[in-house]
Amino acid sequence: NTSGNDPAVATFGDAALAIGNYNNTAGTSLNPYFGGVDEFAFYQTKLSAEQILGHYQNATNANRTVSYSSLIQADKPAVYLHLDEEALGPDIAVNFGETRAIGHGSHTTEVRHPAPGAISAGGNDGSVAYHNRNGKSTTTLPWTAGNNPGADKPLSVEFWARPMRDQQGGQCPVNNRFVGGTGRTGWVIFQRNPNASYPASEGLGWNFRMFRGVSSSGADVNTDTDYSIGEWQHLAFTWEPVTDNGDPSGNGNNQWEGILTAYVNGVAVNTNSAALYAANLQTPEDSSVAADLGIGAYNAKSGLGSNPFEGNVDEFAIYGDYLLKPEQVLAHYQAGTNAHPAVPYENLDIT
Repeated sequence: NTSGNDPAVATFGDAALAIGNYNNTAGTSLNPYFGGVDEFAFYQTKLSAEQILGHYQNATNANRTVSYSSLIQADKPAVYLHLDEEALGPDIAVNFGETRAIGHGSHTTEVRHPAPGAISAGGNDGSVAYHNRNGKSTTTLPWTAGNNPGADKPLSVEFWARPMRDQQGGQCPVNNRFVGGTGRTGWVIFQRNPNASYPASEGLGWNFRMFRGVSSSGADVNTDTDYSIGEWQHLAFTWEPVTDNGDPSGNGNNQWEGILTAYVNGVAVNTNSAALYAANLQTPEDSSVAADLGIGAYNAKSGLGSNPFEGNVDEFAIYGDYLLKPEQVLAHYQAGTNAHPAVPYENLDIT
C-alpha cells in the first residue's frame, strides 16, 4: 500500500489496516469475521519458521519463563495489539466505601478526569475537574441509606476542594437535597466569597446548609475563612443530633436539633449548636423519586447541573452514622499534605 493516491481512485482515502472485516477502501465493513482475535502483530521483516514455532510454543506453555509479549516485542513488530483492553462503558466514579457498587457515581459528558489531585504522597493522585459553563459537568450518585442516615444519626462529610473561579451566586460543589412536597430535606454545600474584600453577599468561605423538612429554609454553618483560587483546601462538616423534634409539619420528615461543625485544613472553625435537620427519605413525602447526590453542581432532584461549580474535587467521603472526631479530621489533613505519611490518606479514610 502507498499513500497519496489519486483521490478519484482512492475514494475513501489511503488504505488502512482493519481487523474484523474489510478495510476502508470498500467504503463499508464488508466480509465481516465472526470470532475472536488476540495478540495481533505485524512485522516489517520475515519471521523465520523457528521464530513462529517459538511464539506458538511460548503461548501454549503454562510454565513459560519468558512472557509472550516480551517474546513478540523482542522481534520488533511495527504494530502489536494485545487486544485485551476493557470495553468502554458508562463513565463512573468508583465507590470504595462500605456501600460498594450501589454507591458508584455517574459522570455527565463534560466531567474531566483525572485532573491534578490534592494528596501529596504517591505522585499519582488524581481529582475530578468541573466547569460552570453549561450545566453538563456533574457527578451523580443514587440515593442510598449509607449516604442518608436518619437525622437521629451522626453524619460526616469530607473532601478536598480547589476552586478555579470566584463567581458568586451559589456555586455548588456538592448537593444532597430533596426539593418537593412541603419541606426540603438533606443538605447542600455552597462556595461563598474568597475573602472579606469582596462585596458582602452570602458569607465568607464555604457554607454547609442543612434543611429541616419544613418549608425551604435551612440551618447554616459558614467556615468564615479565606480561600485562594487555584489552591486546595481540606473541608469537613459534621452533624451531631441532640434533640428529637418529631414531625413538626406532619409530612413524614423527622426533624432533629443538633450541632453542625465546619472544619478547614484540619481545624474546627465554626459551629451552629442549634441546627435543625431532616434527612432525605427513600420515599419522599410526595412519593416521588428519592434525592440523588450531586458533585460539581446541583443534583437531578434540584435541577441537574444547576449552580455549577468551577474547580476540582478530590477524595470525597460521606460517613453515615459516624461522627468524625477533631483528631481524626486533623490526622486526615496531615496525611493528605505529608509527602511521606505513616499511614496513607485513603487508608485513614477507609478505616
